[in-house]
Amino acid sequence: MHDHTGYSTLPFFSFFPSNERCLPALHESRILIRAKSFSHHYYTTRQQQQQQQQQQQQQQQQQQQQQQQQQQQQQQQQQQQQQQQQQQQQQQQQQQQQQQQQQQQQQQQQQQQQQQQQQQQQQQQQQQQQQQQQQQQQQQQQQQQQQQQQQQQQQQQQQQQQQQQQQQQQQQQQQQQQQQQQQQQQQQQQQQQQQQQQQQRQQQQQQQQLTIPFINH
Repeated sequence: MHDHTGYSTLPFFSFFPSNERCLPALHESRILIRAKSFSHHYYTTRQQQQQQQQQQQQQQQQQQQQQQQQQQQQQQQQQQQQQQQQQQQQQQQQQQQQQQQQQQQQQQQQQQQQQQQQQQQQQQQQQQQQQQQQQQQQQQQQQQQQQQQQQQQQQQQQQQQQQQQQQQQQQQQQQQQQQQQQQQQQQQQQQQQQQQQQQQRQQQQQQQQLTIPFINH
Protein backbone atom coordinates (compact mmCIF):
# COMPACT_ATOMS: atom_id res chain seq x y z
CA MET A 1 0.00 0.00 0.00
CA HIS A 2 1.46 3.37 -1.12
CA ASP A 3 0.35 6.99 -0.72
CA HIS A 4 0.76 9.87 -3.15
CA THR A 5 4.40 10.36 -2.19
CA GLY A 6 5.29 6.90 -3.35
CA TYR A 7 6.42 5.68 0.08
CA SER A 8 4.93 2.52 1.59
CA THR A 9 2.62 2.95 4.63
CA LEU A 10 2.72 -0.69 5.70
CA PRO A 11 5.78 -0.44 7.89
CA PHE A 12 4.10 2.08 10.15
CA PHE A 13 1.57 -0.47 11.40
CA SER A 14 4.33 -2.50 12.83
CA PHE A 15 4.75 0.14 15.53
CA PHE A 16 1.26 -0.33 16.87
CA PRO A 17 -0.08 -3.30 18.94
CA SER A 18 -1.84 -6.04 17.02
CA ASN A 19 -5.05 -5.67 18.96
CA GLU A 20 -5.52 -2.15 17.61
CA ARG A 21 -6.16 -3.55 14.21
CA CYS A 22 -9.38 -5.00 15.52
CA LEU A 23 -10.60 -1.70 16.93
CA PRO A 24 -13.80 -0.22 15.61
CA ALA A 25 -13.98 2.66 13.18
CA LEU A 26 -13.51 5.22 15.91
CA HIS A 27 -10.03 4.07 16.41
CA GLU A 28 -9.27 3.99 12.72
CA SER A 29 -9.13 7.76 12.54
CA ARG A 30 -6.57 7.84 15.35
CA ILE A 31 -4.55 5.28 13.56
CA LEU A 32 -4.69 7.31 10.38
CA ILE A 33 -3.76 10.48 12.27
CA ARG A 34 -0.88 8.72 13.91
CA ALA A 35 0.16 7.22 10.66
CA LYS A 36 -0.02 10.58 8.94
CA SER A 37 1.87 12.30 11.71
CA PHE A 38 4.44 9.56 11.70
CA SER A 39 4.69 9.60 7.94
CA HIS A 40 4.94 13.39 8.07
CA HIS A 41 7.65 13.07 10.64
CA TYR A 42 9.28 10.41 8.55
CA TYR A 43 9.03 12.49 5.41
CA THR A 44 10.30 15.57 7.18
CA THR A 45 13.18 13.60 8.63
CA ARG A 46 13.83 12.16 5.22
CA GLN A 47 13.73 15.61 3.70
CA GLN A 48 16.00 16.88 6.43
CA GLN A 49 18.28 13.96 5.82
CA GLN A 50 18.16 14.64 2.11
CA GLN A 51 18.78 18.32 2.77
CA GLN A 52 21.61 17.41 5.08
CA GLN A 53 22.94 15.05 2.46
CA GLN A 54 22.58 17.79 -0.13
CA GLN A 55 24.26 20.22 2.24
CA GLN A 56 26.97 17.67 2.89
CA GLN A 57 27.29 17.13 -0.82
CA GLN A 58 27.38 20.87 -1.32
CA GLN A 59 29.93 21.15 1.46
CA GLN A 60 31.87 18.33 -0.11
CA GLN A 61 31.58 20.04 -3.45
CA GLN A 62 32.64 23.30 -1.83
CA GLN A 63 35.49 21.50 -0.15
CA GLN A 64 36.36 19.89 -3.44
CA GLN A 65 36.12 23.28 -5.09
CA GLN A 66 38.24 24.75 -2.33
CA GLN A 67 40.67 21.90 -2.74
CA GLN A 68 40.61 22.45 -6.48
CA GLN A 69 41.11 26.15 -5.88
CA GLN A 70 43.91 25.36 -3.48
CA GLN A 71 45.36 22.99 -6.03
CA GLN A 72 44.96 25.66 -8.67
CA GLN A 73 46.57 28.16 -6.34
CA GLN A 74 49.33 25.70 -5.65
CA GLN A 75 49.68 25.11 -9.36
CA GLN A 76 49.69 28.85 -9.91
CA GLN A 77 52.27 29.21 -7.16
CA GLN A 78 54.27 26.42 -8.73
CA GLN A 79 53.90 28.11 -12.09
CA GLN A 80 54.95 31.39 -10.52
CA GLN A 81 57.86 29.64 -8.88
CA GLN A 82 58.71 28.05 -12.20
CA GLN A 83 58.39 31.43 -13.86
CA GLN A 84 60.58 32.93 -11.16
CA GLN A 85 63.04 30.11 -11.64
CA GLN A 86 62.91 30.68 -15.38
CA GLN A 87 63.40 34.38 -14.81
CA GLN A 88 66.28 33.62 -12.48
CA GLN A 89 67.71 31.26 -15.07
CA GLN A 90 67.23 33.91 -17.72
CA GLN A 91 68.90 36.45 -15.45
CA GLN A 92 71.70 34.00 -14.82
CA GLN A 93 71.98 33.40 -18.54
CA GLN A 94 71.98 37.13 -19.13
CA GLN A 95 74.63 37.54 -16.45
CA GLN A 96 76.62 34.74 -18.04
CA GLN A 97 76.20 36.38 -21.42
CA GLN A 98 77.28 39.69 -19.93
CA GLN A 99 80.24 37.98 -18.33
CA GLN A 100 81.05 36.34 -21.64
CA GLN A 101 80.73 39.68 -23.36
CA GLN A 102 82.95 41.24 -20.74
CA GLN A 103 85.42 38.42 -21.18
CA GLN A 104 85.26 38.88 -24.94
CA GLN A 105 85.79 42.60 -24.49
CA GLN A 106 88.69 41.91 -22.18
CA GLN A 107 90.09 39.47 -24.71
CA GLN A 108 89.64 42.05 -27.43
CA GLN A 109 91.35 44.63 -25.26
CA GLN A 110 94.14 42.19 -24.57
CA GLN A 111 94.42 41.47 -28.27
CA GLN A 112 94.49 45.18 -28.99
CA GLN A 113 97.14 45.63 -26.33
CA GLN A 114 99.11 42.78 -27.82
CA GLN A 115 98.74 44.31 -31.25
CA GLN A 116 99.88 47.64 -29.88
CA GLN A 117 102.80 45.96 -28.20
CA GLN A 118 103.63 44.19 -31.44
CA GLN A 119 103.38 47.47 -33.28
CA GLN A 120 105.60 49.09 -30.69
CA GLN A 121 108.04 46.24 -31.00
CA GLN A 122 107.95 46.57 -34.77
CA GLN A 123 108.51 50.29 -34.43
CA GLN A 124 111.36 49.64 -32.04
CA GLN A 125 112.79 47.12 -34.46
CA GLN A 126 112.42 49.61 -37.27
CA GLN A 127 114.09 52.24 -35.14
CA GLN A 128 116.84 49.81 -34.30
CA GLN A 129 117.21 48.99 -37.97
CA GLN A 130 117.30 52.67 -38.77
CA GLN A 131 119.87 53.19 -36.06
CA GLN A 132 121.87 50.29 -37.42
CA GLN A 133 121.58 51.74 -40.90
CA GLN A 134 122.66 55.10 -39.55
CA GLN A 135 125.53 53.45 -37.75
CA GLN A 136 126.45 51.63 -40.93
CA GLN A 137 126.23 54.88 -42.83
CA GLN A 138 128.36 56.55 -40.19
CA GLN A 139 130.82 53.70 -40.39
CA GLN A 140 130.84 54.00 -44.15
CA GLN A 141 131.34 57.72 -43.82
CA GLN A 142 134.12 57.11 -41.34
CA GLN A 143 135.64 54.60 -43.69
CA GLN A 144 135.32 57.08 -46.51
CA GLN A 145 136.88 59.73 -44.33
CA GLN A 146 139.64 57.34 -43.42
CA GLN A 147 140.12 56.54 -47.08
CA GLN A 148 140.15 60.23 -47.84
CA GLN A 149 142.63 60.78 -45.06
CA GLN A 150 144.73 57.95 -46.40
CA GLN A 151 144.48 59.43 -49.85
CA GLN A 152 145.44 62.80 -48.45
CA GLN A 153 148.33 61.21 -46.62
CA GLN A 154 149.35 59.47 -49.80
CA GLN A 155 149.06 62.75 -51.65
CA GLN A 156 151.10 64.43 -48.95
CA GLN A 157 153.65 61.68 -49.18
CA GLN A 158 153.70 62.05 -52.93
CA GLN A 159 154.06 65.78 -52.53
CA GLN A 160 156.85 65.23 -50.05
CA GLN A 161 158.48 62.81 -52.44
CA GLN A 162 158.06 65.32 -55.23
CA GLN A 163 159.51 68.00 -53.00
CA GLN A 164 162.37 65.71 -52.13
CA GLN A 165 162.87 64.96 -55.80
CA GLN A 166 162.75 68.66 -56.53
CA GLN A 167 165.22 69.29 -53.77
CA GLN A 168 167.43 66.54 -55.13
CA GLN A 169 167.11 68.04 -58.57
CA GLN A 170 167.93 71.42 -57.16
CA GLN A 171 170.88 69.96 -55.36
CA GLN A 172 171.97 68.27 -58.54
CA GLN A 173 171.55 71.52 -60.38
CA GLN A 174 173.51 73.28 -57.71
CA GLN A 175 176.18 70.64 -57.95
CA GLN A 176 176.19 71.00 -61.68
CA GLN A 177 176.44 74.74 -61.30
CA GLN A 178 179.24 74.30 -58.85
CA GLN A 179 180.93 71.95 -61.23
CA GLN A 180 180.44 74.44 -64.00
CA GLN A 181 181.79 77.16 -61.79
CA GLN A 182 184.72 74.98 -60.95
CA GLN A 183 185.24 74.27 -64.58
CA GLN A 184 185.02 77.94 -65.32
CA GLN A 185 187.48 78.65 -62.58
CA GLN A 186 189.74 75.99 -63.94
CA GLN A 187 189.38 77.47 -67.36
CA GLN A 188 190.10 80.88 -65.97
CA GLN A 189 193.09 79.51 -64.17
CA GLN A 190 194.23 77.84 -67.33
CA GLN A 191 193.72 81.06 -69.19
CA GLN A 192 195.60 82.91 -66.53
CA GLN A 193 198.34 80.35 -66.72
CA GLN A 194 198.37 80.66 -70.44
CA GLN A 195 198.46 84.40 -70.11
CA GLN A 196 201.26 84.14 -67.63
CA GLN A 197 203.06 81.81 -69.91
CA GLN A 198 202.56 84.21 -72.75
CA GLN A 199 203.74 87.04 -70.60
CA GLN A 200 206.74 85.03 -69.62
CA ARG A 201 207.42 84.30 -73.25
CA GLN A 202 207.03 87.87 -74.09
CA GLN A 203 209.38 88.81 -71.32
CA GLN A 204 211.82 86.23 -72.48
CA GLN A 205 211.56 87.52 -75.99
CA GLN A 206 212.06 91.04 -74.80
CA GLN A 207 215.08 90.00 -72.81
CA GLN A 208 216.43 88.21 -75.77
CA GLN A 209 215.89 91.21 -77.90
CA LEU A 210 217.61 93.32 -75.34
CA THR A 211 220.52 90.99 -75.03
CA ILE A 212 221.11 90.61 -78.75
CA PRO A 213 221.82 94.28 -79.45
CA PHE A 214 224.11 94.38 -76.53
CA ILE A 215 226.08 91.52 -77.91
CA ASN A 216 226.29 93.17 -81.27
CA HIS A 217 227.87 96.23 -79.79
